[in-house]
Amino acid sequence: MLLISKYLQKINKFTFSALPACFALRIQPRSSWNAAPARSPARIPGKVDYVIIHHSDIPNACSTETECKRFIKNIQTDHKERRKFSDIGYNFIIAGDGSIYEGRGFGLQGAHAPNYNRNSIGVVFIGNFESECT
Repeated sequence: MLLISKYLQKINKFTFSALPACFALRIQPRSSWNAAPARSPARIPGKVDYVIIHHSDIPNACSTETECKRFIKNIQTDHKERRKFSDIGYNFIIAGDGSIYEGRGFGLQGAHAPNYNRNSIGVVFIGNFESECT
């Protein structure tokens, strides 16, 4: 069982059961984490069929806003330089500080799930969630 419930409860300091009908998630823009420009981003043609959830596989990578922004920037640098992606691979990042950050954002093809990138949005939770609940 994935241990993401603590992150879901921390997102924007709300719990989902107590959200008003007009609730909108606040997504921190790319500029907030000093994103480098993407190299030739590809658009997603039409609607997406899937939302694919990932985890960064690095436990306790960040818990403060400053740490999380630095970590996200490091992911982008790794994806662009080592993996040769055009940008950070994910559309959105949910960080240990409880914030949602824009990666590639809506409408742009990610590089997170081979054979599914053209019709999906990729969301990564920062952390490792492979341990079972006890």
